[in-house]
Amino acid sequence: MLQSSGQSEAPIRLHEESISPSLLARLGQLVDSGSLASDNATRAKLSDWFSGEFGSAAVYLTPSCADALEMSGLLSQLAPSDEVIVPAYTFATTASAYLWRTEALRFADSLAERPCVDLATIAPLVTKRTKVVVVMHYAGLAVDLDPILAFCREQGLLLVEDAAHAMGSRYRGRPLGTMG
Repeated sequence: MLQSSGQSEAPIRLHEESISPSLLARLGQLVDSGSLASDNATRAKLSDWFSGEFGSAAVYLTPSCADALEMSGLLSQLAPSDEVIVPAYTFATTASAYLWRTEALRFADSLAERPCVDLATIAPLVTKRTKVVVVMHYAGLAVDLDPILAFCREQGLLLVEDAAHAMGSRYRGRPLGTMG
């Protein structure tokens, strides 16, 4: 909690947690099961739900979105000389997931009217060393994916969607995070 700098010593609340009794009961069940690892029944239920909800044949759950980005960085098989284009406006992990594998990050600026990149902010950054383009859907706002998908296919680039801010959001009827 932050303290105000004025005469009052009243705290300024930035966030107030809300944990439902049903969530606490479910967490208690997980602890009591003795299996908090990824091999429990809850993982299977979540995988099935994600698969059905998003139409994905394979679902890989990670402890966090940061871990999912790290996994994408590993799976990209980057060489130290490869370049990765990432949004300039994003969580630090969106960039650091690739920084461990290459020193060549290029930052695409956001659009003036919304905090997302588009093809016009990405294309000028592409060089012969570019291997991966990362986009971030922010606060449920989708990046205009069709032109970026077509461009990445034409250029032979991998496209990674950071959809941590867009759970349940769609682009032209397709779930975000399933097209990259």
